[in-house]
Amino acid sequence: MSVSNMRWLYLGALGFIILWGTYQGIGVFFFCTPIQSFWDAGVKGRCLLAQPTIWLISGIVHIVTDFAIIVMPLPIVWKLQLPRSQKIYLSGIFGLGTLTLAIGILRVQWLDPVTDMTWWNVTAASWSMAEIVSGITCACLPTFKPLLVGIKNWLHRSDDGDSTICLQDQGSNELTGSTLAAFEGHGGVGTGPKVPTSIAMYGTQTNISA
Repeated sequence: MSVSNMRWLYLGALGFIILWGTYQGIGVFFFCTPIQSFWDAGVKGRCLLAQPTIWLISGIVHIVTDFAIIVMPLPIVWKLQLPRSQKIYLSGIFGLGTLTLAIGILRVQWLDPVTDMTWWNVTAASWSMAEIVSGITCACLPTFKPLLVGIKNWLHRSDDGDSTICLQDQGSNELTGSTLAAFEGHGGVGTGPKVPTSIAMYGTQTNISA
């Protein structure tokens, strides 16, 4: 499928999700008449659909849209002019969305209301919140890359260290310009214009004897 066709597919999916979210937010006020009968079994009313059916349809639509959000970007990701490692990284981020999908599937089994809606809805609402939080987390993961790269570079510099140390002669207040080479395998003390008999670094003085 061409990029232009994929673009229309994405826009169509986006439009459907927006319309579905709007319907979920507004339509709940019109499911039952009077509206109190939606949550109060003691109030006589008439509903368009039984509550278990309403929740089941909602859960299935959420699962389908979550799956589409995970799968649809992958063809475009693998067409990008990026190193393979970055393509795998991006695909892995979208793959983490399966956590949201799994939570949505688990939530469906709790959508079986009993008489007291305020009682049974606690578990279902908890799974709904977990689904929302996991979705937001997955959406934010791509922005973590600069932070992780910065941490990696900082750790790399910390491991390498600095192999050059300024020395100060015991009898002089001026830096001599001599250096101390890092002992790495066959390394040793480097020689400069003047090798002092002691060094003072960060307030600590160490004597050197031949």
